[in-house]
Amino acid sequence: MGNDAGDGRNNGRDESSAGRSARSRGLDAARGDGPVSRRSLFKKTLGGAALLAAASAVPIALRRTQLREPPAGHSLKFFTPAEYSIMAAVADRVLAETVPAELVSDPPGGETELPAALAAAIAAQPAAPTPDALDVAGRIDQFLAPSDPATAHDFKQLLGLFDNALFSFVSGGPATPFTKMSPAQQDLHLARWAHSRLPMLRSGYQAMKRLSGAIYFSAPETFASLGYPGPPYALVRAVNQSRDAAAHAAPAQAGGAK
Repeated sequence: MGNDAGDGRNNGRDESSAGRSARSRGLDAARGDGPVSRRSLFKKTLGGAALLAAASAVPIALRRTQLREPPAGHSLKFFTPAEYSIMAAVADRVLAETVPAELVSDPPGGETELPAALAAAIAAQPAAPTPDALDVAGRIDQFLAPSDPATAHDFKQLLGLFDNALFSFVSGGPATPFTKMSPAQQDLHLARWAHSRLPMLRSGYQAMKRLSGAIYFSAPETFASLGYPGPPYALVRAVNQSRDAAAHAAPAQAGGAK
């Protein structure tokens, strides 16, 4: 867990304020962390079992999650309705827009804070789908469904602790579940975990951020808004066909040589 805790500290230093857009945090994670697996995200990222267990010791009255219904036809395989709602709320904030629209269309003081060419390029891109429209939490539910019991137990406890009103209060936030906070309060709550002195909280923040970013930006529906044409499927097929042809040709050539 040491490597990931160090990663959490470095990421915490890079984020200058709680107001920094959460989508940029998810995009950084999706760009830099390579292939994502359930084991690498949680087995190495989650620790502090005693602190995670604290979530189950808090009265239920202080853990009433603001529920969100999954899309019609989606049957939850990993999450409970409350866990789905927490993950959806987290994804909404860590995948919030990178550049506020007013910075591009009506910058403060009449002077753009972005280079003109970059601002024009951003404005020309199609609008990115929202995490809710993509049902990022539902996709995470499917991704985590095959998780082993120990990994599932840890992550579920993490979500319960993150939405815990009492834990929010004792860590400097409002005595309100994350799912019932305002967007500004939610961003501050995320920032408290990202900058926490407790490695487990920093690591838990990293796990939720990376998972949200990886699932969102791997969805084909996001490609156009990023200016990404998509994976080069035709090239991959051509390379595979070339390899297959070479593999079949090799035995025939060996037989001819005899």
